[in-house]
Amino acid sequence: MDTGVSVKGYMAHPQIGMEYRFEGKWLHSPRWGETFAFANYSQSYPTSLDAIRSYLKENAKWVGPEISKRIIEAFDKDSLAVLKDNPERVAREISGITPSRAEEISAMLKKIESQEKLELALTEILTGVPVSGRVRHRIIELWGADAPEKLRQNPYELIDKVQGVGFLTADQIARKVGFEPEGYPRIRAGVLYTLKEAAGSGGHTFLPAEMLLVKAQENLNVKVEKISSALAQMKQDGDIVIEGEAVYMRALHRDETAIAKLLKKLRS
Repeated sequence: MDTGVSVKGYMAHPQIGMEYRFEGKWLHSPRWGETFAFANYSQSYPTSLDAIRSYLKENAKWVGPEISKRIIEAFDKDSLAVLKDNPERVAREISGITPSRAEEISAMLKKIESQEKLELALTEILTGVPVSGRVRHRIIELWGADAPEKLRQNPYELIDKVQGVGFLTADQIARKVGFEPEGYPRIRAGVLYTLKEAAGSGGHTFLPAEMLLVKAQENLNVKVEKISSALAQMKQDGDIVIEGEAVYMRALHRDETAIAKLLKKLRS
């Protein structure tokens, strides 16, 4: 988009020379003037010869101005596709590029393409969800190329594995990918969120079971029977501790038990 217009949005690894198509809306900024805020984007290899030169200069090791000129003279607008997909032809037809260097250039371009496809797939899922660039980067670090599929399978895994992602954010992702709203992973995450909320806002180390059911139902909008069934599974898995009518998160129960033992020891 070489128009002199400011474009605003999230891109993890924008590539010089690459051509991008943005979807979004125009905004007026007192500082930047007319700005295009994008929510989605797609990318393609550059087609103008100047853009191809810029892309090669930025991304292709071993390709200086002279070799870049030879490549473009030989392959024209197909230069990047040939470099990526046909290194044998490149080594054969371009003097100055050995077979090993041609393979290295091909592998590098394929890696860039793979990274870009991953970013686009994540952008499609996370558009409209309030996650930072740091969180996106952590998701990629965690799951790599499997990240989009992992998010579709169970976005609630993020709560335990990526700092900065809570239940509400994971729930937004779940709605984007069509995750089953009455599935156990969602109910489990919602129950733990309800207990954390009670601990954070009211200082409660536990909730009475009846109150937990009411509050969890408000957060989850599912039948109480589903939540009761999930509680039994969560107790079995060690996510929660149930003592009489009191339901604890495992960590808070452990802390409370340790404090009680310490106080008893101090009094004795």
